Amino acid sequence: MSCGVNPTPLCFDWCVDGTVCYAADTTIVLYHPQNATVIGASGKVHNKRINCVRWVRSKGRKGRSLVSAGVDGKVVVWKIDEEKKVEDLLVLQPLAVLDHDDFVLMADAVMVTVPGEGDNNDDEQVLVVTATTDIITTWLVSLQTGKYKRLYTTPPPDKVYIMCLCVLDVCQGGRYPVLMCAGHNAKIYIMTSRDLGVYGSNEAVCTLTGHEDWVMSLSVMREDSGDYLLASGSKDSTVRLWRLTTTTTTTTTTTTATTTIKEQQEQQQEEPKEQLQVKSCVFQVPMLGGGGSVCCDVLVRLEAVLAGHEGQVSEVYWAQPVYRGNKWHQPHQLLTCSKTQDRSIIIWQPQDDGEEEDGKNNDGEKNGVGEEEDGENNDGEKNGVGEEDGEKSTGVGLWVEVTRLGVVGGNQEGYYSCQFSPDGTYVLACSYLGALHLCISSMVWTRVGNTVWLWADTHTKWLTLPGTPWEG
Repeated sequence: MSCGVNPTPLCFDWCVDGTVCYAADTTIVLYHPQNATVIGASGKVHNKRINCVRWVRSKGRKGRSLVSAGVDGKVVVWKIDEEKKVEDLLVLQPLAVLDHDDFVLMADAVMVTVPGEGDNNDDEQVLVVTATTDIITTWLVSLQTGKYKRLYTTPPPDKVYIMCLCVLDVCQGGRYPVLMCAGHNAKIYIMTSRDLGVYGSNEAVCTLTGHEDWVMSLSVMREDSGDYLLASGSKDSTVRLWRLTTTTTTTTTTTTATTTIKEQQEQQQEEPKEQLQVKSCVFQVPMLGGGGSVCCDVLVRLEAVLAGHEGQVSEVYWAQPVYRGNKWHQPHQLLTCSKTQDRSIIIWQPQDDGEEEDGKNNDGEKNGVGEEEDGENNDGEKNGVGEEDGEKSTGVGLWVEVTRLGVVGGNQEGYYSCQFSPDGTYVLACSYLGALHLCISSMVWTRVGNTVWLWADTHTKWLTLPGTPWEG
């Protein structure tokens, strides 16, 4: 389906409730991809092309507001009016318009809790981070009143031309979100905040190096174990995975975790030089309470390098958590796409994770293991299982390409962006001319005729739905 030319990698975003927001030139359209129907639209507040649209993330996982950034220098916070409809379409109401002196490259937004004044209770507001060619700006917007204020303005670290940024909580109970950004100098910067919206005064607490060309995309997911995995896609055609391990400590005394990390680094230096070592970076995130004395120590180290694309990796995207077994579970599936040479979309996952899922039959027993003794390794733990319920808590293992999607040929340049659906059964990608390509996993569904859906086998093949307006 073509909804207006928008050759930008941040032109759509898939909400947890299944709604897709798409920047169609100067307006925003709401889609329901599975039904191939338009369910809402915005007015024309932007007078030039929109560069970026993103749903506002919240801990409640329900995003009914979003933010857009445009070439006209405007960043608009939108709110969906559930009661008001025009011709059966939801209406996006502009809640706040944030003006900039230059065109805005991108923006990201997350809900934060701001202490109320006087007898007022704590108020949830939207923290918006925007990036122009040479300035990072933070804003605070109230969803109830629409009032906003500029919090802080700073140049990017090392005056980098920012090509991707994200704001997120990397510590449960962190005082304020962490800002990650990257750009043309092949470095990834992590910036923390002790005051709301104030990020390091042009200083990064951690700099990740290793890419050899522009870093085009960043995506972070939280594992069931509590660790985080940061994926970075680059113009050098590789994807790097970085593991973030957190430990809460107190800064008023000797920092236990920091001391332990330093001891580990000293031990690594004392080991024989011929042994390969992975470089690591350590930074601290202030936590809520404790008067600023309680911090979360975060150790960052390289987890894996994925090489499968032949050209620039335009976007990386983690599968979203799914509700399974009366709790939320984070699958280890990574989606990447390229807009040059191979023009493909790749789904990655660790080999151990896939073997673990395939290692159980319908009776709950492991394939090829008849006795419990045979299912244990030398450490006394069952193969591929780190928890009592049989679910794997980490993605440690050899990351492999499990599926490759894409349409080669014609005037298609490649894919600018790609995302999983909230349940992980669909893949939506955007190409240069604004066409949206919807793919479905035959592991769950298969198409019969025009309207009938049936359960299919357990193969891990993906296909583009034929004969639908979503076909590229």
